[in-house]
Amino acid sequence: MTKKEIEKNVELDNKKKLRVIEEVSKLLKERYVFPEKATKMREILLRKYNEGNYDNIEKNGEFALEVDKTLKEISEDKHLFLLFNMELLKNETIRKSNNEEEKQKLENELIENAKQTNFGFLKMEILNGNIGYLDLRAFHKSNEAFETAIAAMNFLSNTNSIIIDLRNNGGGEAEMVQLLTSYFLKMGSQLNYIIRRYENTTDQNWTLPYVPGKRMLNTKLFLLTSSNTFSAAEDFIYALKCQKRAVIIGEKTKGGGHPVDFFPILETFLLMLPTAKSYNPICKDNWEKIGIEPDIPVPAKEALSKAHILALDDLILKEENQTKKLFMKLAKEEASAISKLPEIDKINYQELAGIYEASDYGPTKIIWEDGDLFWATKTIGNVKLTPITEKVFVSKQPGHDDLGFMFEQDIKTKELFLYYFYKRDYEVIIKKKR
Repeated sequence: MTKKEIEKNVELDNKKKLRVIEEVSKLLKERYVFPEKATKMREILLRKYNEGNYDNIEKNGEFALEVDKTLKEISEDKHLFLLFNMELLKNETIRKSNNEEEKQKLENELIENAKQTNFGFLKMEILNGNIGYLDLRAFHKSNEAFETAIAAMNFLSNTNSIIIDLRNNGGGEAEMVQLLTSYFLKMGSQLNYIIRRYENTTDQNWTLPYVPGKRMLNTKLFLLTSSNTFSAAEDFIYALKCQKRAVIIGEKTKGGGHPVDFFPILETFLLMLPTAKSYNPICKDNWEKIGIEPDIPVPAKEALSKAHILALDDLILKEENQTKKLFMKLAKEEASAISKLPEIDKINYQELAGIYEASDYGPTKIIWEDGDLFWATKTIGNVKLTPITEKVFVSKQPGHDDLGFMFEQDIKTKELFLYYFYKRDYEVIIKKKR
């Protein structure tokens, strides 16, 4: 679209305003998933037009906002928009054209843009306790996006539990939902029906018969949510929730449950319109308007530490190897410290000081000096121990910042034990205070 064409298209007068209202109303009546609301929206838009509510509006952006406001007030639909965005309009016009060369060029541009955020796969890591964590910000649809998703799933496949963070995920494409759910559900699990009113058809979505890598059918799965979690992200959560396959932690989601299509309006505006209904045959409903309630409601900012702690609790309960169990307990202490500042001023440091022995590694000396604890060594001198919980201390000295110390008292005998370790290794040295 040339600059001259754009300038022509952004001209706005009352005649064009009326044509926009009529065109929007026609599409609402024919294609909107709730046709009973289309008539009311048209009536109110026309009444406002006839009463002169739009007469003083000279800019397309302001007019779009006013019409959009009315549509939302009546429909309460978070997926329904009237937009004045020439870039989006241009892209949608290309998609609906027969120009295959322009379509491919646009697709390549969108893929390059999506690469800048790694197709929504913002962060992956292994948390303490071998808990997999994925911060997923969007559901993209392209071969490159699918390759990224496959790599992410394989990265997480050997973890004890998995946390997928959807607190900042605003949605995307159903194809990515289908791929990711297929890693956590059996082959042939039904995800939903998509009921299209205008075409009078029903599509059925199922998990894929094959995934590159291994399915994680028995891996404990936690999904983090917020009031910003929306659309395809909710689709992903709802499919797993109805299959009782995941624990949802955080806040109630935003509530956008219907697939949308885009319609150019008079070469100036773009109508984003829900044209189909998503329906889950297991839950026999969807999450439109109401959102998805978490299994464990907590403020969004606390959801990650809560999920990490619950994952570790589950692992601690099942673990028989005492060394691994100790590491998981330590990881839980650290996760708890993130969610809640420890009351470290209540620790009696002086009681923790002393000589700890009963280990193949010989005695370990912990000293108390000027209100702090130190690990006394012959080679590097005294190493200050920084508390992160009431039980756990770490060294922040360069070269030794992977060292951790956990003090624990036997409930029955009152004996005091010290476990010190390299945080990432399964080496726990148990020492008893002399």
